[in-house]
Formats: sequence, C-alpha cells, structure tokens
Amino acid sequence: MATATTETERDIPQGAKQAAEAWKMPPVKLGDKILFAPDLAEMKHPESRGRCMGFVTKIGRRTVDVLCLVTGGFRPRMSCRHVDDPLLPLNPQWLEEPDTGVFQPADSEVQLKRLQATVDSLQVSVASLLGKKKA
Repeated sequence: MATATTETERDIPQGAKQAAEAWKMPPVKLGDKILFAPDLAEMKHPESRGRCMGFVTKIGRRTVDVLCLVTGGFRPRMSCRHVDDPLLPLNPQWLEEPDTGVFQPADSEVQLKRLQATVDSLQVSVASLLGKKKA
C-alpha cells in the first residue's frame, strides 16, 4: 500500500513539483459527504458503476480515508486523492491499490457551504444595520 501515499520527488518534473507544492487540498471535515471513484476516468462518468457516495473518516495532508456506501453495506477506501491533485496524473500507480481512489465533494456539500457563507454574510449585515439603528 506504500505506493498510494508515497510521493517520490525523483519522478516529478520541476514545474509539476512547484505546482504541487502550491496546491492545497480543498478543505474537508470529518463526516463530509463525497463522491468516490476508483480512478479519474470513472469519476467523469455519472453513470459509472464504480462511483459511489461516501463519508470522510480521516483527513491527511493530501488524502482522505472514506467509508463508501455499497450494495450490502459499507466499504472503506484509504488514501483517496482529490480529483484536482496535480500530482495524480503524474503518478497513476497511486490508484493501482484496490482500496484507494479519487474523491470530490458531493454537490450537496458544495451547496451547503455556499448557503452557509450566505447566511454568515446576512448575519453580519443584519448586525451592522441593527447597530446603526441604535446609534
């Protein structure tokens, strides 16, 4: 399983290494709902049988562990990389392990974060208006 988490600098071109160092995995929290696929090609096809919904169970610097909902129960997936990780196309061997893959936030998580940002902004605006009204 070492190939799924090991990043060998000798295999990475200098430009890709700089881009990879600048890239940060989008923020995720324990319990976030995600879409999982065993590889990038399967993630691009919504009707793919390899895609499934899962929940983040562990967060690393560049990977997450996921518990996927599958027929008959759950299946753990380890060291899953975000679909936008710039090192992923350069290291396809990371996805050769049977219990690893790629993930992206589920649409509902993206919408929820957007909605929360709107609510937070509205709270600040209302508090500001109430403060001006008292003065």
